[in-house]
Amino acid sequence: MFIRRETAGNPANIPSESVKKYEALFVFLQVFGGQIGMPLFIVTMLFAPSVKRHLTLVNFCASWIIYSIVYCLTVYHDGDRSRGINSRLCYAQAVMVHGVVPLSVVTYCALHIQVWMGVRYAISQTSWLQKHKRKVLIALFIAPYVVFVAFSVASLVVLLEHPELLDRSGSYYCTINYDPLVFAVPGFAAGVIAIMIILEIIIGVTLVRRWKAVRSSQRLTAASISMIIRIAIFSVYGFATLGACAAFLARSLSIWPYLVQASLPTAVFLMFGTRRDVWRAWCFFRKRSRPERNEGPLSIRVTLERATDSTAKAESESEAALSSSSSSSVSDERRLDDNLHAKERGTSRVSSSSSGDGVRRVQEEEKKSEKEAYGGDVIVIGRLEHDGVC
Repeated sequence: MFIRRETAGNPANIPSESVKKYEALFVFLQVFGGQIGMPLFIVTMLFAPSVKRHLTLVNFCASWIIYSIVYCLTVYHDGDRSRGINSRLCYAQAVMVHGVVPLSVVTYCALHIQVWMGVRYAISQTSWLQKHKRKVLIALFIAPYVVFVAFSVASLVVLLEHPELLDRSGSYYCTINYDPLVFAVPGFAAGVIAIMIILEIIIGVTLVRRWKAVRSSQRLTAASISMIIRIAIFSVYGFATLGACAAFLARSLSIWPYLVQASLPTAVFLMFGTRRDVWRAWCFFRKRSRPERNEGPLSIRVTLERATDSTAKAESESEAALSSSSSSSVSDERRLDDNLHAKERGTSRVSSSSSGDGVRRVQEEEKKSEKEAYGGDVIVIGRLEHDGVC
C-alpha cells in the first residue's frame, strides 16, 4: 500500500517556535518577489519589444508566482484554519505546497537545458537537440506541470485517506505531516539541483574550451551570455537551497531553511528581473524629448530640379536654330537699318526681363502658399538633380 498504517503525525516534522516569530518576514519575501516582482517582470517580457525573452524563462518566472501564491493562501484570509473558508484554503494549500517546490526546480532545470541547447547551437547545428528542438521545447514546457500534478495528487490521496495528518499550526502555511512526503519533496528537489549544478559545470567547461568557435560563429548573442552569467551567479543560491533541502531531510527545522525557502522568489526576481534591457523598458519616461521652440513651426524642404538629357538637348537645339536664323537674317537683309536691329534687341531684353520677373513671381507665390500650408517659414536647404521619383 502507498499509505502506511501508522497515521499519527511525526512531531519531528513540526518547526521550532522561532519560525513563527518571523512569519511576517517570510510573507514579505514571498509577496515581494513572487506576487509583485515576478508579474511585473513577465508583463515586461511579454509586452516590451526590446526585452529578450524565451518560453522557458517565462515559464520559470511563472512557476515562482504559483509558488508564492500557494504558500500565501492562508495569509490572504487570516483566521481559524479549522473552520469555514480558512479550512478549505488550508486543505488546498497542504495539497499543493508539496507540488510547487518540484514545479519550480524542474522549470529551473528546463532553463538550464535551454541554455545548453543555445551553447550547442553556437558550436554545431547538427546536434540531436537542434534536430528535435520543437519537441524538446514542448517537453520542457509541459514537464514541470506534470511533476506538479503528480506530487499534488499524491498529497491529495494521503490527505483524503487520513485527514488527521493535516498540520495547521506548524508554520505560516498548512502542510501534511507525513514522512514519505516530508522526505520525497526535498529529496526530489535536491536531486534536480544536483543535476543542474553538473549541467552548469558542463556548460562552463564547454564555453572555455570552445570559446573561439563560439565567438566566431556569432550565434551566441550578448543576451545569451548575460543569461549564462546570471544563472552561474544564481548557482551560489542554489547551493544554499541544496543545504536547506538537506536540513529538511535531517529534520533540522530551525529558521534558516524556512528563510531560504521563503526568499527564493525574491532572489529569482533580483537576479533575472534586473537586466539592462528590463531597466530600459521600465525607464521609458526618461527618453529625451524634442526641444521646444518659441517661434512658429519651421518647415524644411528640398526642391528637385529634374533636368533630363532630352530637355537639355531640345533647349540647345532651339538656341542653335535661333542663332542660325538670326545670322541668316542679318546676312540676307543687310539693307535693313541699324535701328530695326536695335529695336529687336530691345524687345528681346524686355521679353527676357519680363520672363525672369514672371518666374520670380511664381516662386514667391509658391513660397507664400507653402508658408501658409505649413504654418511657418520654409527654407530651401538644397537643390538636387534627379531623373526618377525620389
